[in-house]
Amino acid sequence: MPVIALYNFEEPTTHLIRDEAPSHGEQNGGLTGGATVSGGNLNLDGQTGYVKFDPHMDFQLSSGTVGISFTPTASPMSENQTVVSRDTAGDHEGSFRIEVTPDGAVIVTSESGAGDTVYTTGPGFFTPGDTIDLTFSWDQGGAGGQLNVTNTTTGGVSSQPTSPDVTLVMADYGQPWILGGGQETTSDPLNPEVTSHFEGTVGHFWVSDSVDNHPVGEPPIANPDIAEVDEDGVVEIDVLANDSDPEGGALTVTSASAGNGTVEIGENGVLIYRPNPDFNGEDTITYTITDPDGMTASTTVTVTVHPVNDDPVANDDFASTTGSTPVVIYPLANDTDVDGDTLSLVGTPTSPNGTVELLPDGGIRFTPNPGFTGTAEIGYEITDGNGGTDTATIFVTVNPGTGRDGIITGTDGDDLIGPGYIDADGDEVDAGDAIIPGDGPDDDRIYAGAGNDTVLAGAGNDTVYGGTGDDQIYGGSGDDVLYGDEGDDILYGGSGDDVLYGGEGDDILFGGTGDDTLYGGAGNDTLFGGEGADQLFGGEGNNVIFGGAGNDTITLSGGGDTVFGGADRDTFIVENQGAGIGSYIDGGEEGDDYDTLDLSGAGPLRIVYDEENPENGRVHFLDRDGNEVGHLDFRNIENVIPCFTPGTLIATPRGEVPVEELRAGDRVITRDNGIQEIRWIGEKALTGQQLRVDSHLQPVLVKAHSLGNGLPERDMLVSPNHRLLVANDRTQLYFDEHEVLVSAKHLVGANGIHQVASIGVSYIHFMCDRHEVVLSNGAWTESFQPGDYTLKGMGNAQRNEIFELFPDLKTEEGLGNYHAARRTLKKHEARLLAR
Repeated sequence: MPVIALYNFEEPTTHLIRDEAPSHGEQNGGLTGGATVSGGNLNLDGQTGYVKFDPHMDFQLSSGTVGISFTPTASPMSENQTVVSRDTAGDHEGSFRIEVTPDGAVIVTSESGAGDTVYTTGPGFFTPGDTIDLTFSWDQGGAGGQLNVTNTTTGGVSSQPTSPDVTLVMADYGQPWILGGGQETTSDPLNPEVTSHFEGTVGHFWVSDSVDNHPVGEPPIANPDIAEVDEDGVVEIDVLANDSDPEGGALTVTSASAGNGTVEIGENGVLIYRPNPDFNGEDTITYTITDPDGMTASTTVTVTVHPVNDDPVANDDFASTTGSTPVVIYPLANDTDVDGDTLSLVGTPTSPNGTVELLPDGGIRFTPNPGFTGTAEIGYEITDGNGGTDTATIFVTVNPGTGRDGIITGTDGDDLIGPGYIDADGDEVDAGDAIIPGDGPDDDRIYAGAGNDTVLAGAGNDTVYGGTGDDQIYGGSGDDVLYGDEGDDILYGGSGDDVLYGGEGDDILFGGTGDDTLYGGAGNDTLFGGEGADQLFGGEGNNVIFGGAGNDTITLSGGGDTVFGGADRDTFIVENQGAGIGSYIDGGEEGDDYDTLDLSGAGPLRIVYDEENPENGRVHFLDRDGNEVGHLDFRNIENVIPCFTPGTLIATPRGEVPVEELRAGDRVITRDNGIQEIRWIGEKALTGQQLRVDSHLQPVLVKAHSLGNGLPERDMLVSPNHRLLVANDRTQLYFDEHEVLVSAKHLVGANGIHQVASIGVSYIHFMCDRHEVVLSNGAWTESFQPGDYTLKGMGNAQRNEIFELFPDLKTEEGLGNYHAARRTLKKHEARLLAR
């Protein structure tokens, strides 16, 4: 604010009014007429008094500010009075005057190239005796200036911008400044003619060469700040250093707050900031400043709180157990570190009351000393890896044991449960005890629990539950029941008739010796039946199943299974189409081989046999419209369905009777055992559609006399697997047997024997106390043999009827005792007879 002229009207010793801003030279003035000075004021009488300041080049200003304080006292006022002027007539650009009016208005008029510009407060702004502070600024060709008029007596304010056209530069020559009146334009500026005198006082008058005023009532300007501090530290922030008030007033900070800390307002508006304990990161302080007029502005301080390493906090832990049962505690679970550092234990804790093990997952396994009861204390130390540590204590309440309960219980860890293992209650494997009623001395009940456990059950009929984890369970001797439960388990049944349940996961089950039952459960399991007549159920998933030796029953459930029957007579049951699709079955050829594939639950299907070997083929599974939905491949399968068709005459003591008229209790004539009673009779009907899909089930026509010796006496229609008695020189020559049984399908091609297409057929089969050879249409043929037509391949109702009559057939030994009446030729052998 370079002030080029300043007049404060101190008491003069002469009539000279001295310029108190001499940096631009002295532009002094003189008292004229009734103008006097007293008490720091210029007194003007409104008649003849005024002060004149001669023209000066310093007053030729294209931008600047004029300031004046005055008090009108004329009452009443009859006409406008001029407080200050420069060329009142306004004949030249750069003319300027301030007037007061009888109706209480303050008027400012300036002359520019665009003409007069008049600014007014409007009437009633003052009354005689009020003091007026006025500043007027201009900036020609720039942004303009501002007129601020304040009635300091009443507090009234008038503020408005000034035109950028305003200037105080007079192109031709300068005119003097007159305080207390208006001047007419004169060619002699040193002796102006002054009119419209002002009655009142002037407190000060000044001129500057810059725009130094701003709108009255403009709010202060608050600018954002930044600061930084260490975690848990304190910082002082001088926020007012970059804030300002357009009117130049002093600012104060009236409020301040932070999101993650506390703020105090200190001396001179300095903010004292403390972050919350352990906080680090970025915080924001919001503060408000206020100017002398009560106007406010708000902004923020962005504070970066630098982290420092804090010690972790270790908290005590509590647990309980019984007897010597181990308990696992995770001490770090409730320990904290405000910095987010990964905590770990320092060393391995110890306790005089038991053993302490440090587990890989950060847990602590505590096993109380035998006989100890009470509260065990385990002290431990943690570290944050950055030099910070803390200590705490684990308190374990050890309750007295309840005594042996006959159940061997594992822990949540990886246990080895076998000889020498003693659980918390004192139970152990093969202890010779029989605590639970009904148990033998070494019949153990073992619950391994969580973890990857190994269980050696040993002798006796044991029951073992692996629990969660990948377990290995060995049943040992006896009839054991083993449960793998969750995880990828390996189960060994050992000797005896064992039952193994794989449960969830990809399990491996070994039945061992004995007649075992294996359930794979969920997952892709591998089952080994081993020796004996085993039952194997693959369950869900793509399983691999080995029946092993013995007459096994293997049930496919999950689909995509690979099955090997192994030696002897095995039955393969496909529960549904989904179980068969994508599966492969090999019945095997070893031992007493005769395998059956049961597709009774598999819905619509079509079987295509290998032309070179009918024991091999593919099952095509169909939807309701006959479209293939998948297939199953098989090898080395012999499927036997022995039966007669209606109309076949069976020899009985009361003569030949159509087979469809026979009932259980009727008697028939047999070749080996005379007259025998029919114990059971059943029928299976096939539609033309079924026969078209499964053409291999079409009946075989045996023409009269085609078997030799005039037999049969009339045409006979039988199922393709129905066996006929053949007795001639060739049977003796080739097989060292005078009489053999041959399936009708294996005689097709011989003279008078061929397979026919039927639109529907019913196959009837009956059963005696033993496998018999009976007369049908005069020829000797077989009765039903459950060992050949496997019971598993029958419907439930028929199978249950047979079991009720022949309960021994439920066992492998019973089936073995129901042996065939004659030797049965295989296909390649039968070809020797069909030449």
